[in-house]
Formats: sequence, C-alpha cells, structure tokens
Amino acid sequence: EKEEVELDIWVPPVLDESEGVDVAGKQFILNCQSCGRIWMRNARVLQDANEYKEAALAASTAARLFRLIVDGDELNQATMDAPAGLREAEGLARRWKLLAENIPELVTL
Repeated sequence: EKEEVELDIWVPPVLDESEGVDVAGKQFILNCQSCGRIWMRNARVLQDANEYKEAALAASTAARLFRLIVDGDELNQATMDAPAGLREAEGLARRWKLLAENIPELVTL
C-alpha cells in the first residue's frame, strides 16, 4: 500500500500586467528567476515523493522561465547563473519524464 505523503508545494506568484505591475526589464528577469527557483524547489519535493511525472512538469516550467532569461536581452540583470539553471532544469525534466514513463516496467522487474 502506498504511503500518503504531504507535499509542501509553494505557489509561485502570478504577475499580471493588468494589475499595473511593471514586468519589463530587470523586474521581468527577477520575476522569471524567482518563479523558476520556486518551480525547481517544487520539482524536487515532487521527485522526493516519487511523483516523477509532476516533477518533470514542474522542472519543464522552470526551464521555460530560465529560457526567457537566457534568450532575452538582459541576461546580465539576473542574479543567478541562468544558463546553468536552464541546463539543470532541462536535464532533470528529461530524467524524471523517462522515469515516469518507465516506472511500471521497473517495478515489475
């Protein structure tokens, strides 16, 4: 029987321009960075709970946010190593996706 695990998932902020929030320039980079870090934290929490499919989705979301930083014109505004964060998020997303797809086969071996 599978043990119920309480997941400590953080909710990243949703920034909506209609609320008058300036999401351009350095602020946009910092927002992507913060949200990406939250998604990576959540991915690790999900992975620890053996929720590989959800972990892969969270890591993919982080990768998309880090990609916005890396591909943008203001990479120098980031306070993190965005290219390294992107590589890590993409790598973990691929790994966890493969695990999620193959877990039933591994369990029956």
